[in-house]
Amino acid sequence: MLRAGSTTGEDASDALGVLYETYWYPLYAYARRRGQSPEAAGDLVQDVFHDLIGHHQLMAVAPGRGRFRSYLLTAVNRRLAGNWQRESRAKRGGGVPLVALDGMAAEERYRVEPADGLTPETL
Repeated sequence: MLRAGSTTGEDASDALGVLYETYWYPLYAYARRRGQSPEAAGDLVQDVFHDLIGHHQLMAVAPGRGRFRSYLLTAVNRRLAGNWQRESRAKRGGGVPLVALDGMAAEERYRVEPADGLTPETL
């Protein structure tokens, strides 16, 4: 784990490969037990490892800071929570029936109002 986060080149690639092979299936099984489809679970685990590598998060991992598997489970749970929030957000309209506002009727009403030189605040 430390080699994967602190070195570059072939040594780091080999270390990343070992980490991926070691932790991919346990994280996949965890996501499946949390109700994810096979495709969603695979994508989720891939995204977690992509973040680890792409955002250089492995450089922040240290032996004295806790277990690596706990770190990975936290990353998976955060990703699951983020996905759930995105999927459960109310879409435009939020399931509430839309009320059509007739802009032309409002404009016609505005045109027939008496003209007054006062400001809207004064009125």
